[in-house]
Amino acid sequence: MNYEALRSKYGSPLYVYDLNILRQSCNRLRDALPESSMLYYSLKANPHPAIVKQLLDLGCRAEVSSLGELNTVLEAGGLPRDVLYTGPGKSELELKMAVAQGVQWFSVESMQELERLRSVVPSGTPPIQVIMRINPDQGLADAGLAMTGTPSQFGTDEQKLLRELREVQECDEIRIAGFHIFNGSNTASAERLAESFLSCIQVIARISKETGIQLQFVDLGGGFGHPYAVSGTPPNFSGIKVQLETALDEYMPGWRTGEPVIAYESGRYLRPHAVFWLARLWISRKARAAVISSWTAAFTIWAGCRGLDAYHVYSMTSCPSQRRPTLIRRRPTL
Repeated sequence: MNYEALRSKYGSPLYVYDLNILRQSCNRLRDALPESSMLYYSLKANPHPAIVKQLLDLGCRAEVSSLGELNTVLEAGGLPRDVLYTGPGKSELELKMAVAQGVQWFSVESMQELERLRSVVPSGTPPIQVIMRINPDQGLADAGLAMTGTPSQFGTDEQKLLRELREVQECDEIRIAGFHIFNGSNTASAERLAESFLSCIQVIARISKETGIQLQFVDLGGGFGHPYAVSGTPPNFSGIKVQLETALDEYMPGWRTGEPVIAYESGRYLRPHAVFWLARLWISRKARAAVISSWTAAFTIWAGCRGLDAYHVYSMTSCPSQRRPTLIRRRPTL
C-alpha cells in the first residue's frame, strides 16, 4: 500500500480501509467453521458502510444493536428479514421501529423484553422470530470480556429461564425459535474457544429438551480473538471445525440440513487488520530517558470503536533518535 500517495491525495490523519484484507479474514473464518454455518457481522465492531456492504456481498448477515446500525445495513443493501437485532435495554419505541422496518429476528434478553416486543407487533402480521439469550451457570472465565457465569445484563440466568419458559403462553405475535449464548469476547486460544462452543451446544440442547422448545435457530455467539491494540497475527481457529461438527451431530443431529440453523457472530476478528490509521509525525524529541512524539491527530480510546486495532503510522520526518518513537494515548475528557 502506497501510504505517501494516500496522504498526498487525502491529507492526514486518515483512516484507510483495505477490503482485500477484509475478504481474506472473512474467508479464513468461514473455513474454520462447519460448512453450513451462518456468519453474522457485528456492526458494533465497525459500522463503516463499505465494510458492511463488502461483508454482506460475501454472504455474511448483520447483527445490530441499534436503529442506527440497522439503517446502515439497509442502506448497504441488506434485507431486514436477514438482520438479527440483539443487545440489552431495547426500548419499546426501538422495538416498534425495528419491527416496522421489517426486522423479523430478535435476540431477547428477558421475559420483560419478550412481553415488550409482543406488545409492539401489529395484529395479523407473521409472528416475530425470537431466540432467548441464556446466561449459563458456567461461563468462560478467561475470555477477554466474560459475559456469562456471572451477574450480567446479557441474557437470563439459566435456571431462571428454565422456570419461566415452562410458564410461557403461546401467542400469535411471537414464536420462540431457539436460543442464544455469547460466553465472551476476544478468546485467542482455539482450544478454549472450542470448549466454550461445546458448552453452549450442551446447554442449549438440554434447555430445548426440558422445555419442549423445538430448535430452529441456534446462535452460539463468537469470541474469535484477534490482537487488540498490539502487533501480532490472528489466531488459527481451523482446529475447532471437526470438534464443532462432532458435538452438533450428537446434540443437534439435524443441523447439517438446517434443523436447526447454527449461527456464529464476529466483529473484531473480521475487520482489525483491514483498517489503517495514517498520521503525520510532527515533532519527535528526547525527554529524559524517553522519546516523545507529537502527531497531527489525536489518538483516543475511542479509536478502537472505529476499527483501529492495528495501526500503521506513516512518518513524514525522520526521527532524530534511533529509538522507536512512543505513541502516547490520552484518555479523552468526557
